[in-house]
Amino acid sequence: MFFWAPRFSSYLCNENTHFIKRIFDVVYTQFMALLFLKRMKLKTFLYALVCYSLIFVSSLANAKDQDAKRFVVGVQNFHDYSPYSSFVDNTYSGFNRELLDAFAQDYGYEFVYMALPIKRLYRHFLDGAVDFKYPDNAKWSATQKEGHNILYSDPIVSFVDGVIVLNKNKPIQRNALSKLGMIAGFTPLPYLKDIKEKHIEVFETRSLEPLLKMLATGRIDGIYTNLAVMRNQVSHQDNQAPMSMSQTLPHVTGTRHLSTKLYPGMIVEFNQFLKQNRKRVNEIKQKHGLL
Repeated sequence: MFFWAPRFSSYLCNENTHFIKRIFDVVYTQFMALLFLKRMKLKTFLYALVCYSLIFVSSLANAKDQDAKRFVVGVQNFHDYSPYSSFVDNTYSGFNRELLDAFAQDYGYEFVYMALPIKRLYRHFLDGAVDFKYPDNAKWSATQKEGHNILYSDPIVSFVDGVIVLNKNKPIQRNALSKLGMIAGFTPLPYLKDIKEKHIEVFETRSLEPLLKMLATGRIDGIYTNLAVMRNQVSHQDNQAPMSMSQTLPHVTGTRHLSTKLYPGMIVEFNQFLKQNRKRVNEIKQKHGLL
């Protein structure tokens, strides 16, 4: 027996409704089937009803099982944050995704990447709207995280954050740094006190490119950013004024981690993946210039 029923749930396009969509499709299909079966004899109808009920329960079980292995990872929506990541045409790619996808594939999971501005990303993460956040560090937005039980993975890659200045202005002293640019949501740990006391004025943008132009034209004194990202950006700027990280200003070293509030067991699995696949992980790092 064959019958056709349109999939009205195609209008439910929000990623968070994927489980509801499956249930809706199954229920709607059964409803259309019952309308057809009412024309059949009662005995045949009851037999078919039992069969369809079994199929319905099985479909729900399968949908729930599939959803149990599908997770949302909150990531930064930077257009170009190489060598770590890029977000172009609604596609998230780069080292971050390649590593996380390798873990998901080995453990039978599916990761969906939700790219957001940093401040909104933290709100979604702390509200439980995303299952994981990457990258993360216990010191980043520490005040905002207070009262939340967050579990962090073992270190994945190390980083250096500092202030990029024009080479012609080197060496620059701390008291000469009055206008500091950064991507919105960054935590400039060595300069928080100066910013709070209004010794340093902060200029925030959504990406690094505008900050490079502001520094080149003298609108800001420096950029607080990641050293690896800055080197990658500058290497692709033919007419960019020479700039580099200041060695006289404070900088921060640390590590990037995967974090979650909801699935501590998967963090344990991820740590196991990192330990058991060191060669594979290093090959991915080397591919993206992070080793």
